[in-house]
Amino acid sequence: MTLVNNYIKMKKYFLVLLVLILISSKSNAQEIDNTNYYDFQVNYGSTNWLRISDIVPVIIDELKKNGVSYHQINVGELFKINDTIPLVATVAFRSGDKSYGFVYERSHKAELNVSDRDFLKTPNQRFTQIQNGVNGESKWIEVNPLPSNIFLLKQTIYWYQYGSNDKKFPVNRKVIEEVLRQDVRAYLKRI
Repeated sequence: MTLVNNYIKMKKYFLVLLVLILISSKSNAQEIDNTNYYDFQVNYGSTNWLRISDIVPVIIDELKKNGVSYHQINVGELFKINDTIPLVATVAFRSGDKSYGFVYERSHKAELNVSDRDFLKTPNQRFTQIQNGVNGESKWIEVNPLPSNIFLLKQTIYWYQYGSNDKKFPVNRKVIEEVLRQDVRAYLKRI
């Protein structure tokens, strides 16, 4: 009987120890977010960036979660900055009696650099877009500074890595979409 009791006690101790190990390993796993994801780059696999067709549904989803009615959200809305400068917002919306918009700079650098996120902290952001005429002529239009109701997002910071097994890549597409969501929420808090 004593041998059986000792076996049961040891089994309980082993289970408690196993649970404690699992809890501590889970708490040590660092969550990847918009403040630290550059720390998780790997030097294998491939790198890609979110395209405009990837970010639009994410922004719209965050706007709806933030209480913006679907009928107050538009894609590709034209804003008139002044008499000579038009600006096409990637996603625009109304909140109260004011219009807001997100613009997405669709270019990226080959090298990943955390300093590329610095523009998010800058109050006077600028944005350049191309205006294409029906006759084939193009014109660069710079908005400097962007109005405070227009929020800038840049493709160069929405990178992800992938390969044959995406579980090997800490910053995969799902993670970078969450980073984008966090950045959109941060802008929406300014309203």
